[in-house]
Amino acid sequence: LQFLYFIGTGKKRREITQKNVLKNPPPPPMQPLRTILLPILLWGPSIDAAVPVDSKLVLRTSPAGVAGRLMVPQPIVEVVGSGTVALPAGSVCEMRLLKGPGLLSGGLRIGVGADDKSFAFTDVEVGIPGVYAVEFAVVVPGQVNEITSSVSIDVAKPIPTALKLVTNNGLLGSPGSPLIPQPILKLTDQSGIPTPDPASNATCTISMQSPLTTLYGQAIQRTLAVDGVTFEYTDLRIDAVGVHTVVANATLSIGYKVSTTFVVVVDQVRQLPSKLVLESTPKAAAGKLFSTPISVLLVDSLQSPVPDDAKAVILLISGTRGGDIVGDTSIDVDVTKTRFVFENVRATLQGRYDVKVLVTLSSGVTMSLPISFDVGSALPQPGCVCQLQEPRGRAGVVLVQQPILALSSRCSGTACTDLVSSPNATIFLHTTSAPPNGALQGQTSPPIDTGRYQFSNLLFTSPGLYHLTATVRLSSGSLLPEFNTTLLIDTVLLPSELLISTLPRQKGPSAAFEPPLEVELRSLGGLLSPDPAAVWDLYVISTTSVAVQNPGGQPRPVDGGFSRWR
Repeated sequence: LQFLYFIGTGKKRREITQKNVLKNPPPPPMQPLRTILLPILLWGPSIDAAVPVDSKLVLRTSPAGVAGRLMVPQPIVEVVGSGTVALPAGSVCEMRLLKGPGLLSGGLRIGVGADDKSFAFTDVEVGIPGVYAVEFAVVVPGQVNEITSSVSIDVAKPIPTALKLVTNNGLLGSPGSPLIPQPILKLTDQSGIPTPDPASNATCTISMQSPLTTLYGQAIQRTLAVDGVTFEYTDLRIDAVGVHTVVANATLSIGYKVSTTFVVVVDQVRQLPSKLVLESTPKAAAGKLFSTPISVLLVDSLQSPVPDDAKAVILLISGTRGGDIVGDTSIDVDVTKTRFVFENVRATLQGRYDVKVLVTLSSGVTMSLPISFDVGSALPQPGCVCQLQEPRGRAGVVLVQQPILALSSRCSGTACTDLVSSPNATIFLHTTSAPPNGALQGQTSPPIDTGRYQFSNLLFTSPGLYHLTATVRLSSGSLLPEFNTTLLIDTVLLPSELLISTLPRQKGPSAAFEPPLEVELRSLGGLLSPDPAAVWDLYVISTTSVAVQNPGGQPRPVDGGFSRWR
């Protein structure tokens, strides 16, 4: 075996000399300036680890969780050995999925803690319940071998803990007539997030709490809708005038109950429909069903929903030349008797449409509502901003790795998939918080290129923690949800270590290295650290052969930053 040392003094060059390990030569004289040594094992399969041979990775917590929520507790792992363990700066731990029904998300690669041996994850979550096999792997700078440990994590289904009334505008009615609107309740967790019943067969029963009048209808007890979350009533009535408190009790499939109360006001005089109201702006792509259908509500003069056995039809006033509204354009009022939802209609072409919804009441009276909306392309449209490449660098100099952001039609956690383009969409990257005297400089609003934003000359003026926000405005004027990230910027660090990027091999005596030996200058933070003035020497400190050939010449830089040498 042969052992080589690279020495980078940054000042002068020493000649390449050959030494024999059997003669035990003294090491070359050290220069007074910064000197970096990197031992290299030639022809071997790997480099010996710089941690004790009996080092291992142990789990200090037992991570578990509920699907769609952060794990509690979060994983904490620690490197232990026969002696004191102090990992070098730049050591990281990766949490890797080996097997499971879903994906891991959050911060899955973190740096070593202040104690130089432990790694504490903070925001790991799993979206799908099940059993997951994961591996924790510690990577130490300069070491080929990883320190690993695997564990099984059980992620449970979320369990509903509350029942919430989601019907808007309060519940009204007249004696013996259906309530307006009818109650809609959802199962939620403690935070109010809709949470399905584990077996999707919970039931909900509504009853009067006070005063003790009669509550009746076709379905006092309801089963869950297909979403496993919603109980929707259609024909509840109260037979007496007054302010009534109603209690709803839901029995879950696992046996326990959740409940809520709400108020119903019953008046003697029943209002008649007098107006049509558009509930939401229609959204559609050409040739496809509306993603947000046209929905019109019957209301009285007080803007309260009023039931009636009415019918409605959509009439096209104007649209894109050759375009039309097709499908079920004539419908009856829905089960609430207050709403018309055109769920099965399409706009044939992209463009601007003006339509009129004409409603005929049971009394024969007609009302109309004009509606205008835009129909987009059938191609996927941008829905969010994601990050293809995170920024890396140091304070006061242009980032060595510039951020790359992109537009996506579908966003899930931190994943960047289903990329789409949007001509003339503009982006603005700015800081929402920064260290004292810290600022982001450079071109913060690059042009879009095939759906991507490639930043080129960004720099941060001071070291510290920065919170960055990217805002994208589409050509239509609408804004996408903001993209947020956090970045720690170090001070300008000098090169402090050498790492092998390509391990050399030699097929036979006197043959050239193939591939050649490549070595990188890096800072304590593990970043490439250019030094155009660095002077490099290669010499032999140990060999099993007396016929070692001088590799000849000064190593040359591979990249323009003079941080990788061959």
